[in-house]
Amino acid sequence: MVPFSALASLIRDREAVFFAGSAASVAGVPDNEKLPLGSELSRLIALETSYPGSDTSNLSKVAQYADEVSVGRRYLLKFLEAKFFSKLNQDYESAFGQFLKSIDAEHIPKLIVTTNYDCLIERALESRGIPYLAFGHLKAGTKGGRLFCCDSLSEQENGLRRLTRAKLDDLIEDRMLEDRPPVLIYKMHGTAAHLFEGSGELTCDPVVLTENDYIDFLAANLIHEIPTDVLTILRQSTLMFFGYALEDWNFRVLLSQIKGWQQIGIKNWACLLEVDEVEEAFWKERDVNIAKLDVAEFLDLIQAEL
Repeated sequence: MVPFSALASLIRDREAVFFAGSAASVAGVPDNEKLPLGSELSRLIALETSYPGSDTSNLSKVAQYADEVSVGRRYLLKFLEAKFFSKLNQDYESAFGQFLKSIDAEHIPKLIVTTNYDCLIERALESRGIPYLAFGHLKAGTKGGRLFCCDSLSEQENGLRRLTRAKLDDLIEDRMLEDRPPVLIYKMHGTAAHLFEGSGELTCDPVVLTENDYIDFLAANLIHEIPTDVLTILRQSTLMFFGYALEDWNFRVLLSQIKGWQQIGIKNWACLLEVDEVEEAFWKERDVNIAKLDVAEFLDLIQAEL
């Protein structure tokens, strides 16, 4: 049984962290309007780049071919920027976004972690005037630091700033002292926003998509670049996962790290409509219980208790 009343209480007290996976961006959206995620995104890139392989469902492999052989990284990033940001319908809204728009502002988590490229979380918060600070990792060699941050989706505002870990720590610490501290959004696999200037120049590269991107992420041990305040929140909070699979190695590394960081006695929850016995055992080994529900239904039941 899922303890919805207790989970709602944790959300009210801001003792929960949301992990927004693919289902968070598509739950509650009509099938013909959903963002292309996972295997569908892979097939679109394969078609766009004349991928010659027989298996077009392996996203990182297809993207690696597009990057190294077919069209190059700039084209690949342009494709993501259009699909997930600049050409995404402004009316697009998932059940997760609706949840963030409808609950009391003071109940929105201090931290939301996502591996999605879209900016639906930022959009939902901006629609309510709720301040946020989105951040993530940049590829090696980026001048100005290995992290990016952004507090607005407006092109006239700050855009993506490049920072060192120490400078981002200082920025978050200062912002947390404000009368309205921002919601922190850790964009683990980067963002589709602010990749290009108006002239079309590539300004930065925060995207984890290809096989090499995943290898670089793990080899550089970027999990240890997470800001100090974020680590503190993760240690003290119940984690709620929406639409994640353990096939994502970066996510598995983060989950394994969190198990070591997290305070004793905390149980976490994952909302997964379909999960096999093996994967369920893996989740439970990591102190994560499973709610076998659609994300939209799960959030409705939580909201009924808030």
